[in-house]
This record gives sequence, C-alpha cells and structure tokens, in this order.
Amino acid sequence: MPSGNRTGAVYEDYPIDAFHVVSRERNENLPNAKPFVYQKLTKRSVNMFFNGWVVFPNLMGSIALIIALHVYAREVPLNYVLLAAFTAVQALTMGCVVTLFEAKVVLEAAVITGIVVASLFAYTLQNKHDFSVGYGCMGSLLMVLLWAGIFQIFFMSPAMNFVINVFGAGLFCVLLVIDLDQIMYKFSPEDYICACVALYLDVLNLFIRILQIVAEANK
Repeated sequence: MPSGNRTGAVYEDYPIDAFHVVSRERNENLPNAKPFVYQKLTKRSVNMFFNGWVVFPNLMGSIALIIALHVYAREVPLNYVLLAAFTAVQALTMGCVVTLFEAKVVLEAAVITGIVVASLFAYTLQNKHDFSVGYGCMGSLLMVLLWAGIFQIFFMSPAMNFVINVFGAGLFCVLLVIDLDQIMYKFSPEDYICACVALYLDVLNLFIRILQIVAEANK
C-alpha cells in the first residue's frame, strides 16, 4: 500500500520498471489490433456485433478483473495471471474500437499518444511537486466527464463530442502525472500490479480521446 514517504533511493527505478510493463503490454496489444484495422471483412463483421456481443461483456470483465487485481495485488502468481487476463480483454476491446476509424487516424493517434505520454513521464520525473493533492479534484472532474458522456448519447452533438474529448484528454494527462507521482513517492514495490493497472488505464483512456480528436480533425 502507499507508504507516504517521498524520499529514499528504493523508489528511484520503480516508476521506470512499472512504465516498462505498461509499454510491453501496449506493444503486445498492437499486433492483436492490426487485423481489425487492415482487413475490411473483419472490420465489417466486428462492427456488426460491436455494440452488444463484444463491448458489454468486455466492460463487465474489465471491471471484475480490476477489482480482482486490487484484491489480489500481492498474491503471486495469481496477480500476474489476472494482469495477463486484463491485458487480453483490453486488447480485444481496443481491437474493436479501432475498427471504427481509418488506419491512418489510428496511427496518428498512437504516435501523438506516445509523444504525450513520454513528455509527461519526463516532466514528472524532473518535477519535485506533490501532485497527489489533486486526486480529490480529479474525482469530481471524472464525474463531470461521465455525465457529459451520458448526455452526449442522447444529444449526439459533434461540437459537444469534440469538447468532451478535448476535456477528457486533458483530464487523463493530469491523471497520468498524478499516478506517476504516486508511484514514485507513495506506492511501495509490492504495489507493482496496481501501479501498472493505473498507468495502463490512463494511457488507454488518453489514446481513445486523442483518437476521436484526430478523427474529427481529419473530417
């Protein structure tokens, strides 16, 4: 669990190790997503069943796995099995998501996300401020984002959708910085799995927001 100690050499390499795990999982997901992007037949078939047969079960599975990962975060090797299952579910979900966009848009969004994440990672490593004080505010802003997304389902406004995505991208950038700060100064090495899941979700959500922004810009 978080230790509250912001000093000590034991944590210097810890965020980098956690970041490497997230990067490896992202690289493992990319080959799974390629067939969905480049094969038109697969693309049409997946889109046909996208709403009900894939996304909803994956959403429920993701929530269950996230809960299990936090409960069994220190139970080796169960925590690694759960992390692998979570990665597989997210890979399938992302494979379905990218079918809604052109390959060029997906590539642009991936490159932009990589640059943004690397920049935020470098900034957080060099900065000595305690970003954890922003957690309460982030919770409130996430609720605003959630309700805005629900309203957007009914109103379907392109302008509102763009604003929501820009707001969401900025929000997850801040959350990524806060989580990196938590990993460096608050988490213990035993919280490796929870740290990986937190970073993984931040990057995935940021990518999805940037993907939609790029898609709007390319119209």
